[in-house]
Amino acid sequence: MRNILFYAQNNGQVSNVRLLLDELKQRDYLVSIYDTSKIYYQPINFDGFADVLPNSIDLGKSFYRCSLLDRVKGVFKAQNYLRSIVDSFDMLIVAADGAFERVLIRAFQKEQKRTTMIIDGVISDYSLSFVD
Repeated sequence: MRNILFYAQNNGQVSNVRLLLDELKQRDYLVSIYDTSKIYYQPINFDGFADVLPNSIDLGKSFYRCSLLDRVKGVFKAQNYLRSIVDSFDMLIVAADGAFERVLIRAFQKEQKRTTMIIDGVISDYSLSFVD
């Protein structure tokens, strides 16, 4: 059994990976999710994940509403814990490119473990013109 850690900021990102959970289980992967609800203050539905890793950092408000100094403090507080969980997983999937994600990516890569970033976005038809 191989273990994957999934790090998401919101339910939209979680729903993208939830589509893959059955396939990953069939391929002998267990997917755990890191609880970021006290970092980004957005609700997350954890249904279907093998395990939910608790978060020891509570910023008091969304990371993106914190001052620059409070953001830096929050990332530094989380670094040791985030680095300590790497040994329990074979692979990391992140759903955004942020400060906490970068800490995890570097820790996984330092141990020569796979990392993947799934970025959700809006697909637009740029052939339309506002001038027409």
